[in-house]
Formats: sequence, structure tokens, C-alpha cells
Amino acid sequence: MDSCPKCGNHHLRKDGVVGGRQRYFCKACGFHPTVLHKSDRLTPEEKTLALGMHKEGLSFRAVGRILKTSHVTILKLVHMQEGNPTLNHEPGTMERTTEFP
Repeated sequence: MDSCPKCGNHHLRKDGVVGGRQRYFCKACGFHPTVLHKSDRLTPEEKTLALGMHKEGLSFRAVGRILKTSHVTILKLVHMQEGNPTLNHEPGTMERTTEFP
């Protein structure tokens, strides 16, 4: 965030995190603006790019570093695209497939 959306002043300081979003404090007017989107969200173009890079053989961590996001975000994106049920399940709905002696 470059400037206060209320007064336009550039003197902002970080003021905590609310709901996973960075919050700021404007030193001029006292307003508490919050970043509009979470930093770990990918745009549709970035999702397409991430999936393409992974299909070309880049690791989850490499794709995450290039796109400046978590490798777990890339992992979840790939598994959701492939329809992998291990990451897309409701709690308590997965069946155990391996029995231990």
C-alpha cells in the first residue's frame, strides 16, 4: 500500500494483521486501511502460469519462489486442478484405505 485511501498521505506504518490481511495506520489522518486482497491469492493468469510451470517439471517450491507465494498454495492449486481427493475433502469423510496390524 503506497498511500492512504482516505487522505492520500504516504506516511503509513504497519498496524497488525486482520483476517490474514495486512493492516496499516495513517499518521496524518489516523485511518486504518487494510490491504484489499490477501497476499497469498493468485490471479487467474498466475494460476495458469503456475500450472504450466509445474507441468513443465518445476517443483512446487520453485514455482512458489518465482511467483512469490507459498509452495503450499501451489501444491493445493495443482491438487485441486487434478481433482485429488486427499486435499479436497470434508473433515470426517475420508475412508481409511490401509489397515495396520
